[in-house]
Amino acid sequence: MKRFGVMSALLSLVTGSLSIAGGPDGATIFRAKCQLCHTTRQVTPAQREKLLGPPIDEVVLKVKEKYPIREDAIRFIADYIRTPSIDKALCPSLDRYGLMPSMEKTLTEEEAKCVAKMLVEKKLSGEDRKKDLSPPRQ
Repeated sequence: MKRFGVMSALLSLVTGSLSIAGGPDGATIFRAKCQLCHTTRQVTPAQREKLLGPPIDEVVLKVKEKYPIREDAIRFIADYIRTPSIDKALCPSLDRYGLMPSMEKTLTEEEAKCVAKMLVEKKLSGEDRKKDLSPPRQ
């Protein structure tokens, strides 16, 4: 059993898949492909100037204000992740960070939905927040 777990992890690294038994895990995908730009921590104004993108909690709050129905919020986030546009943007941070790059070639539709669901359901743990990988802007 232990050998299967090691082989599965190695296969995931080789194929670039972020699946865990039964499908992709939104938090794992977020840490690997989103957290570089979107911090999960509270930030001071000085720290905000160094970020590459808005803190994810602020983004999710704006989405939930516009789309209070869970399924609508998930659908919006999954779509926006893969095909962002100024017309769809909800956050007033476009001037500061610009439009996020499309993740259409980076995330599958299923992965985008997993991330969206995890964000809407607030399933980022304290450990995820401690492992924040967002680099400061140079």
